[in-house]
Amino acid sequence: MKIFHYSPETGELIAADAAREDPLMQGEFRPPAFATPDTPPAFVSQGAALAYLNDQGQAPADFRDGAWRELEDYRGTYWRIDNGQLEYLGKLGVTPAAAGLTAKAPPQFGKWTGKAWKVDQKAAVAAANAAIEEKIAEIERTEQPAAQRAFALEGDASGLRAIQEKINALKAQIQE
Repeated sequence: MKIFHYSPETGELIAADAAREDPLMQGEFRPPAFATPDTPPAFVSQGAALAYLNDQGQAPADFRDGAWRELEDYRGTYWRIDNGQLEYLGKLGVTPAAAGLTAKAPPQFGKWTGKAWKVDQKAAVAAANAAIEEKIAEIERTEQPAAQRAFALEGDASGLRAIQEKINALKAQIQE
């Protein structure tokens, strides 16, 4: 007797095999759990996958509780609409929209509007301002001590003025 093993998680066909004889009952062949003697359909529609499932959409351990079903197959990598992060959709029969996903890549600082991504201007401005503040902090950490030393030891304030001009130019770029 030919049997067909299916995945306990998804119900997908794994492999065909020959059923083994029941050691307690001579001449009886019983499929193991997650295997069925029901031959799967030879043809599956494009964009679909075949799974052995019960009425609740689960792979049954006992083949008598299920049947071969054709499900839409959207498996793949998509972007989450709540945070723009990549996520793999691995469940058969679930649309990306139902899982809170989209095939459209988000732009930097993208925010989902329900149909498309839109740049979140507040987030973009905040990020640009944070980058400027970081540049200012870097200048104060690396360049300012040497200029202060030169002023203290030699009375030369030109280095301090140059640093202050750099900082002022950066501060002028900060957006409200």
